[in-house]
Amino acid sequence: MITPGLEPEDTVKSLTCEHSEQVSPGGAIHRNVLLRQNTFMTAISFRDADKQNDFEFGKTVHHSAYREVVSRQFGSWDELIQDGFFKEGWNRGPHKIILVGVIPVGIYSLAEHPDHLFFSEIQILPEYQGNGLGTKILKEQIQYAKSLGLPLRLQVLRENKAQELYLRLGFIVTGTTDTHIKMEWQDNN
Repeated sequence: MITPGLEPEDTVKSLTCEHSEQVSPGGAIHRNVLLRQNTFMTAISFRDADKQNDFEFGKTVHHSAYREVVSRQFGSWDELIQDGFFKEGWNRGPHKIILVGVIPVGIYSLAEHPDHLFFSEIQILPEYQGNGLGTKILKEQIQYAKSLGLPLRLQVLRENKAQELYLRLGFIVTGTTDTHIKMEWQDNN
């Protein structure tokens, strides 16, 4: 069943969530989520992140999305170092909150430069990964880059499995660093 008014290519698989929230004394929100994949589809949407009010959510997404890959690539997870990386990225530019229905499930950031777009971040809570969200968001950014006649660039940690998605969507490797693979999508038509 498709949600009325939505085209199949504009939707992703929906997940039903039963969740509870607890607020710690410091104000951090801790979410407990039970997911069930539904057979119907729902649209994803985005809203501008509020740098102050969405900070804790953004940090939770960052840490949840990166903990496994950082541990695999660097041998361990250092919370203080990762807090610093998150804060630096959060303050660098505007972010969008990714919503499935009304549920915030991730963040992304796109920087516009005169000669290219840079997809500086996409992080989705692990329990929402593998349902087409990343693909949908990247395809939208590719179309946006195409409409501007600009390449879309990004970088990915060497051990991040997301690079398989980027290659599948037509990104090519343009360089490497000690820690990252640099990639670019260009409209070759």
